[in-house]
Amino acid sequence: MKARRKHPFTPDWTIAPGPTLSDHMECLEVTVEMLAERAGLSRAQAQGLLNGTTPLTDHIAEVLEDLTGTPASFWQTYEAHYRDGLAKGLIDVTPTQEA
Repeated sequence: MKARRKHPFTPDWTIAPGPTLSDHMECLEVTVEMLAERAGLSRAQAQGLLNGTTPLTDHIAEVLEDLTGTPASFWQTYEAHYRDGLAKGLIDVTPTQEA
């Protein structure tokens, strides 16, 4: 029997992949500078990934797969949901981080 949701989860907010990426980086002891170098980004652009201001491209998703072991498709889907939420006018709850 297929389970039905009586109360579907439909938040009025969205969050960038950055906080999840930051958690992965912390566990793996990867710095913003290391991420920037591997992805071919400036330090400011790499920091923007964590804050949601730098878009997570397919190239960056592939770098993140190599760096974290998490499939590129995960990062691409997360980014797509985030950008779609912004386009729909959802509240951006991404914390701003300074590293």
